[in-house]
Amino acid sequence: MKLLKGRLSKTLLVLHNDKTNSLEVLDNGKIYPVQKVFLDREIRDINPSVLLQAHKKGLISLSPTVLTSGEDREFGIRSHVNGKGGGPILGFILGWGVRAVMYTAPVVAGVGAIVTTGPAGATVAIETAAAIGPAYILTTEGASSAALIAGTAIWWVP
Repeated sequence: MKLLKGRLSKTLLVLHNDKTNSLEVLDNGKIYPVQKVFLDREIRDINPSVLLQAHKKGLISLSPTVLTSGEDREFGIRSHVNGKGGGPILGFILGWGVRAVMYTAPVVAGVGAIVTTGPAGATVAIETAAAIGPAYILTTEGASSAALIAGTAIWWVP
């Protein structure tokens, strides 16, 4: 038997039985097997040895719960998947970061053309912006949306 990760509550410990490949709860020196139906749905069909590895890596938290009291106690195990990353805030920052970078470059180039060439450069800059502007905006907004989605998704990737 392997201890899953120290004490999970005051007196309850979750154990992995190597012989039966099942989860058990140790309570005051007595071991109680945990029936599959008393596991959270998220972990019910996961091989207990794989669950043990995920728990050791900190990807999932397990907490035993007492279902019945008395001599023949029954226990369940609740789980919580630990997400890592930035989530919605990171997505927002990445989305606006892409917009800032992609909109800054053409503005700086247009202003540079106007400053160096005068009114003739202004005419060329305006005509060029009108010609490629809509496609550039769509590309920028697409890249920004992709960055927002990717940043939000990082929240769920362990």
